[in-house]
Amino acid sequence: MIKDVVSRLFTHGQTKIEGPLFRQVLLLTLFYTLIMMATVIGTTTADTLFLSHYDTKQLSYMYLYITIAVVIAGILFQKLSERMPAHRLLNQSILYVGLFSVLTGLALKTGAAWIYPVMFVGYEANSVLVTMAFFTFMASVLDARQAKLHIGTVAAGGVGGAIVGGFVTSTMAPLIGTEQLVYVFAALVLSGLWFVRRLSAAYDTHEKLTPPDSSPGNEQAPDHPQGNLFKQIPILKYIAVIIGTISVAITLSDYQFKMTLAQSLTEEELARFLGQFYSVAGIISFIFQIFISTRLLTRYGIVPSFLVMPLCMLTSSVAFWFAPVLAVAVVMKGSYRAFAETIHQSVSELMYFPIPAHLRGRAKGLVNGVIDYGMSGVAAILLIVLADRISLTSFSFITVPMLAVAVIAIFPVKKEYVHMLLATLRTRQEAAELDLSVLQAPYLIKVMEDRSKETSDMERLQAFRLLARLPGISLTRHLEALLREAPPVLQIEVLQYIEQERVPSWKPYVFPLLHAENRQLRAQAIQTFAAYADQSEKRVLLDCLHDPAMEIQFAAIYGLLKYFGPDEQLYASLQSLLHDVSPSVRRLALATAGKLADERLLPDLFQQLANSGLKKEALAALSGFPVETLLMQLQAEWDRPEADETISHFTARIVGQQADAKTYPFLLQAYEKAPTSIRSEIADVLVKLKTEEPQDSQRLAGLLELEVRHAHNGLRALQELSPHPDTALVMDALQYEIEVSMKNMFALLALHYERRSMEMIRFNLESGDERQKANALEALDQWLSNQLRALILPVVLAKYDKQSMLKKADAHVWQSLFAKGDAWLQTCLTYLSHADRSFVWQSERDLTEEEHKRLTIVGFLKRTGSFSDLPGGILAKLAARMSHRDVENGTAIIRQGEMGQAMYLLLRGEVDVVKDHRVLQHLQEGELFGEMSLFDREERSASVIAASPVTIGMIDEEEFADLLHGNMEFALRVASVLSRRIRAMNETGGGRNLQSRDVPELPDQASRTIPDEAERAAPSLTEKLMVLFKVDMFASLSHSQLAALAEGTAEVRYRAGETIVHYGETGDAMYGIIAGSVRVEREGRAIAELHQGDVFGEMALLERSPRSATVTALEDARLVKISDELFYDFCLEDETVITTIIAALAARLRRMTAEAASEGADVR
Repeated sequence: MIKDVVSRLFTHGQTKIEGPLFRQVLLLTLFYTLIMMATVIGTTTADTLFLSHYDTKQLSYMYLYITIAVVIAGILFQKLSERMPAHRLLNQSILYVGLFSVLTGLALKTGAAWIYPVMFVGYEANSVLVTMAFFTFMASVLDARQAKLHIGTVAAGGVGGAIVGGFVTSTMAPLIGTEQLVYVFAALVLSGLWFVRRLSAAYDTHEKLTPPDSSPGNEQAPDHPQGNLFKQIPILKYIAVIIGTISVAITLSDYQFKMTLAQSLTEEELARFLGQFYSVAGIISFIFQIFISTRLLTRYGIVPSFLVMPLCMLTSSVAFWFAPVLAVAVVMKGSYRAFAETIHQSVSELMYFPIPAHLRGRAKGLVNGVIDYGMSGVAAILLIVLADRISLTSFSFITVPMLAVAVIAIFPVKKEYVHMLLATLRTRQEAAELDLSVLQAPYLIKVMEDRSKETSDMERLQAFRLLARLPGISLTRHLEALLREAPPVLQIEVLQYIEQERVPSWKPYVFPLLHAENRQLRAQAIQTFAAYADQSEKRVLLDCLHDPAMEIQFAAIYGLLKYFGPDEQLYASLQSLLHDVSPSVRRLALATAGKLADERLLPDLFQQLANSGLKKEALAALSGFPVETLLMQLQAEWDRPEADETISHFTARIVGQQADAKTYPFLLQAYEKAPTSIRSEIADVLVKLKTEEPQDSQRLAGLLELEVRHAHNGLRALQELSPHPDTALVMDALQYEIEVSMKNMFALLALHYERRSMEMIRFNLESGDERQKANALEALDQWLSNQLRALILPVVLAKYDKQSMLKKADAHVWQSLFAKGDAWLQTCLTYLSHADRSFVWQSERDLTEEEHKRLTIVGFLKRTGSFSDLPGGILAKLAARMSHRDVENGTAIIRQGEMGQAMYLLLRGEVDVVKDHRVLQHLQEGELFGEMSLFDREERSASVIAASPVTIGMIDEEEFADLLHGNMEFALRVASVLSRRIRAMNETGGGRNLQSRDVPELPDQASRTIPDEAERAAPSLTEKLMVLFKVDMFASLSHSQLAALAEGTAEVRYRAGETIVHYGETGDAMYGIIAGSVRVEREGRAIAELHQGDVFGEMALLERSPRSATVTALEDARLVKISDELFYDFCLEDETVITTIIAALAARLRRMTAEAASEGADVR
């Protein structure tokens, strides 16, 4: 009941307050009510006692003393906030204020006259101190998003507390005496300690001050920056200008108001009027806070809310300038009284929430303490100096410009506020263009020419590739030696370089390589020779057409067609070879066709995309064609009523390989027609094509609306389904559809707004902690225009903030989901409609037999440990590649020792896992077996024999590899499964103890040798690139990817015996070994030894879990450290990286499993 009232009154149904959040908001509201009630009682008591003992002429000087006291309090608050967390700072402030009030209450009994001005000044300063401490603490309890939604509730409590405080003061003063109210004030303030204690459980421990990590090998955390706050927090200068100018305007306007009252009313009328004015103003502000303030903030954002009070004051000040009458003065004063402690205070406090915790207290003390009251003091001095010298209206010459400056300063606040929010989010490392200007040519030449064993052939090759891209660097003088002495892999690269340069003088150096023993080298020599050959030398190429090696034949075909003009017979021969029964022949034909880039070959290349084992080669071949040629062919395909499914699926990947501005309109058109997953791929390409000014913004807006409505429909449909076996696959399909659709939505938003910001927002909504998610939501709210906010924000809140959609899903919603969804969602929705004939929507088609089988297989796979949490849409692709086979009882399905070429799913019956004639495991319907050999391509570790008549689903190595390469999510999940198995074996003691070397004691910190200057110097980008080439899993990355990776990685060094990672600690990075070796151990038991080129620490990143083992350097080791964010940004963009990780994990698991077999562990 209470929750519903709070939600309806203060949030207008925009959010549902649940659980801990409701408790926090309620406690904060009651706490602030108490603070404001105590503030009114305390300040009223101090004012009354002072005015009853001193002449009113002393007031102007007292205001100056108050300014000085508050400025001092603000400075002290700044200093203390750097040294203690927010909850302790509030506790200390409450204790100090409570003690001060008790002491002043005791001093009143002495009758000393000095106590009255001390109370007048001290109570005002103490009220400011407690308020600053409260809002600093609130920023630690609530995140920016929660604060924006609920600060109106808290502020309303403050307004109510002020009203109650006035009532309590007027009621109790005659009963107990004014002086006794001091103890009432003290009791109320000290009771705030209870609220702090209850709320401390919600205090964000990440904001507590912790010493930097200085453990060996780890980068020391940066100290909190000191110095100019305005440079550290750019938004602070705008807040300071706004608060400072408004403070001056408020003080001068208040003087104008009171002087106008004194001139217009008698003393008796004045008292009655002020009582009525403050009562009405309090009621108006309370109503405004409850019914308008939160709505204004959430619907229109920061800037309109911030403008309310200064614009009202500015308008009334201008009006008073021309018409200095009582009515205008009342409006001028009322605009301050109604808004100062409602909307204006709410927005002002929101500005501090994204400020880093260690700077928040300093910023608040500076602005709210020093600047606010300092400028009030300046205004007080102005009044003392000018009151008798200028007319009352002349003060408007000061207030109007001040308020105008405040209004102008408000507009840049939104941009800085959003940037501040984004600064709190986890960042994603971007792919960078390789800045070749920073590379060191002499270093690369040295590596390229180094023939010693210390430099590998791959390092020399990469050095040559980098040098070839350097502008202004000539490689001519190095080529002869490289052709003569370099390893074949580098000679091939040199020949390609010579072919591109087309320098005839190099023909004599190429000719000897036409007879090289290495077939790949000889084939490239033929192609390069063709580039320089004349008609008299054509016979050399024609003779190669009859060479028994296919590589040589294709090199000759390429050379003749490329450099000697079209030959229809050769083209026909190449087209025939593109459809040869041998995959190896087709691979060579595809490579040749790609280099020729003749449009007549396009239909043949498109056909090869349907071949699971040749997709990669077909895509590589298509990348060599001009984009205009590709677009013509693709456009014709998409214009057909029923576009080829394979070409539709690969459109984004084909175009994305060489996308430019010409592809933009085509991709927009394709996006509108495509199902969800294909839209996702197209959206990724569109983001890469983004220019400063978006093209066809109207069409983009339409696509964005399409995507939002699709996600909206998915959320509405999902809430209609309850967990049940009949709806499990449908709910899973809807959840996956929503996730992909939300990804598409943010990609389209990146075309409207700043791409980097949209990517950061989505990244934090998906994987950030609660505070980062809330700040991401708030940042998105601020970015969106009013029209887009109304469209997008309800869907985003429903997805990431767990707010329910109010409207039910009707038949139109289900039909729209069916029309725009992926094939798997269509299958699931069709199944649902047929399973329940009373369902609101009925499919017009029946399920095919193939779809029935797929549903059954996916149901099995969802119940297996390996794939249970993988989306059904991906499992459906796995199921579609499975062939079925019936096996008789006693038949061996897998034989120990043979090479594994398939994975099996037991659809019916039972099987035994047998090793050396011993049954290790009994498997039943729905279980997987044989998958390990697909991961690492090793011999089968056990036999699997049918224990009854069985039916199995089988997927072969080629199909599995194709699925693995084409679906990064599937590959990630496979890696995670292997990682969990390894972790489980580590924890249960699987695997034998390694005979480890003696490990030296960890040297004391003081006794370590300080590295010399060369060792301490940071490696150049070139050196870091060459280091990364040594790590196997990075070998396939492009130069631009490697450059970005090198920028983000750190090279770290460990001495023999030093611990690199500890068991149980948070896994926030993985490591690649550049030089040296390490030992992996758990509870003193050695698990593995790793050497140059190996990686470790990836398991904790894949599972997002603590470290499963301790890793120690066996000898001095150089490592490359890759953070978790960098890992997910770059390492997983290239499919070869994750498959390399899978192979390494599988090999490790197989070794551990084999070692555990003798102990009776399960073996698969």
